[in-house]
Amino acid sequence: MKYLSLKRTLNSCVSLDQLKRIHALCVTLGFLHTQNLQQSLSCKLLQSYKNVGKTEQAQRVFDQINDPDIVSWTCLLNLYLHSGLPSKSLSAFSHCLHLGLRPDSFLMVAALSSCGQCKDLVRGRVVHGMLLRNGEIRRFQSAKSLNDLSL
Repeated sequence: MKYLSLKRTLNSCVSLDQLKRIHALCVTLGFLHTQNLQQSLSCKLLQSYKNVGKTEQAQRVFDQINDPDIVSWTCLLNLYLHSGLPSKSLSAFSHCLHLGLRPDSFLMVAALSSCGQCKDLVRGRVVHGMLLRNGEIRRFQSAKSLNDLSL
């Protein structure tokens, strides 16, 4: 099975059993051992586990990524954010910063949305300041996230 068809198959996963079989196939074929494929496929696995309601399985997938990049961290933050766990999303964001990674606008917007869901105005202002300082503010996404904070 080729990488792209495997990724497409993940999009159509509707059951945990089916997802576990595809995940095992990814491991068997070595797709999770090649750095560039690993991060892309791992993000897709994170999303798929979220879709079947298994955030703890998704966290295990993330934990197995060798040297996760900003895209992987963004996938993790969005996983928690869209699973109704914004405080876990903010914890992951803090951990990412602690590791010295430079967040991009997508990661910061996920963090800002998490602040909005947690009603954490102080952290929200800090993240918004980071967006402004880095010059990576995306008008529509950050405006929605800021609106979430004001509720």
